[in-house]
Amino acid sequence: TEYKKSLLSEYAYITEFTSRAGEQVLLNDRYTDPLIIQKHREKKERETEMPVILQGDSGSGKSVTAQKIVLDWASGELYAGFFDVVFHLRCKELNGLSGEMSLLDLLDCSLTPNEIGQILKDIPQRILFIIDGFDELMLSGTKESLPPKPDIISHSQAIVCSLLKGRMMRESFLLVTTRSTAVDKLENVLKKPQCFVEIMGFSEKGVSEYFRKFFEDEEFSSQVYEQVKIHEMLYTACFIPVISWIICTIYKRKGKDGLTTTTSIFVDFVLTLLKHHSSLNQHDELNLLKDLGQLAESGTTKRQVLFSRNNLPKAISDLSNIPFLCTFHQQERIYLKEMFGFLHLSFQEFFTALFYMLTVKAEAKIKVKELLESAGNGRRNEHLLPVIRFLFGLSNKKVNRLIPGEHPKSTSTVIRAQLEKWISKVIEKNIMDRFYMSDFILHCLYELQDREILKKVMKLWERSGINIHWSLKGVDCQVVMYCLQYSSRIMSMEVKSNAKDLKMLHPVLCRCTTLSLDFDSISDADVDLLVQKILLPLYHLICHVFSLLFSLLYKSFGLQHLKNGFCLFIYL
Repeated sequence: TEYKKSLLSEYAYITEFTSRAGEQVLLNDRYTDPLIIQKHREKKERETEMPVILQGDSGSGKSVTAQKIVLDWASGELYAGFFDVVFHLRCKELNGLSGEMSLLDLLDCSLTPNEIGQILKDIPQRILFIIDGFDELMLSGTKESLPPKPDIISHSQAIVCSLLKGRMMRESFLLVTTRSTAVDKLENVLKKPQCFVEIMGFSEKGVSEYFRKFFEDEEFSSQVYEQVKIHEMLYTACFIPVISWIICTIYKRKGKDGLTTTTSIFVDFVLTLLKHHSSLNQHDELNLLKDLGQLAESGTTKRQVLFSRNNLPKAISDLSNIPFLCTFHQQERIYLKEMFGFLHLSFQEFFTALFYMLTVKAEAKIKVKELLESAGNGRRNEHLLPVIRFLFGLSNKKVNRLIPGEHPKSTSTVIRAQLEKWISKVIEKNIMDRFYMSDFILHCLYELQDREILKKVMKLWERSGINIHWSLKGVDCQVVMYCLQYSSRIMSMEVKSNAKDLKMLHPVLCRCTTLSLDFDSISDADVDLLVQKILLPLYHLICHVFSLLFSLLYKSFGLQHLKNGFCLFIYL
């Protein structure tokens, strides 16, 4: 029909937040099936037709899923023979309508009002109304009479409420999407019984598929996905579709090597999300960041990740413009208590560090001093270490320039000096907890990207004679390469790694006096790479290799290859 053709034309494309005028993307080229769960229903309930509430947090993919349903119905791939007509009402657009109208006028499409009226009258039981974004609907505070028939005029909000309550078109089907924070309000408006479905975001497979679809270059897609996966904090957040979109957009804009530190990705991410996923002005955005930071710091200090509505600062009690918080329901006896938390623990840690950076420098100095003293050597309060790492990243001069507000520049100078003093003290007093703190310090220095401080710290590390330990995984190669280029001599290095990553580090391994390698497993190809390409050229090196495969080394190469001036010890 002409109606389906018009829908196919209108719904085949999506306009992304950062799209230029007239720039669109095919929905099917982007869409990835989300993970959707349904509340358990008894057999009697399953046999009863009821409106469906599709709930989910901000950015979970509710509106895109609604658009996909319309597109698939129009193309005959969904609900064929079940619904003769699907109407899609976007609450955000309805808010912009002024004056009174009827449902016939509201369903403005390729059909004439007379044709729509005839359909509504003849086959109400074969019509699906999708009401998208109920949480955005501006309901009137006054009690307005609801129109009982499609041809009676009223305000658009009253017409939608009449559909929801079943006063009008009661035999028709309803699918309503809403943020989880507005479910209670919707329950009071929507006709009963109701079916609850929650969109949870992507599965692990879904994240991978989304990255593959987003980038036209499959090799680049794979590289970006692997790089993001290494950043565990970012990767777990990518299960939220809008975050996957933002991360992919950032990488597409800046290239694989454009974002070098975890903190730079977080800052770019937060600013992008604020720009395209909230309706706040610049002043209100800054206040929002401060309020989120205050909430995050309070939670970090108390080791609290879930907050009740009473815990939220007044400025963020309205969650409609806050894309950084999710809703959770906590069982308390027979009741479900609504709780709130950050998208991921890493965001709480990031906002805690950002809060210090947005604070006036005198107050920030006191707070950071308390933070560093509480962290100690990393064992006592290791949950604070990610906050410290983000502080190093936010003190990075390039990253710091991106932070809004009047304080970050002056505050970062004070904090940078505190961080340098603290990290020097940790090394001087040899209070590092072997692998964990070595890893941590190298990552902090990498986040800071300050050559002068890095040179000082690496010289101090050399003089102290403390071993450098790290467990290598992907991004760590980049971190270690960056830091160790400023070290002229490395007394001893102990590494848990694989042969492939070690090859990347070959330029800095030659500076080691003693190198200890620990492999959980090693393949034939790895043995060849390890001995021929990595260890043999380091003829001056005393090298200890921990492996379960001594026999493989011996049978493959014999001992004659190990006589060029270095010693290879194999511990079984």
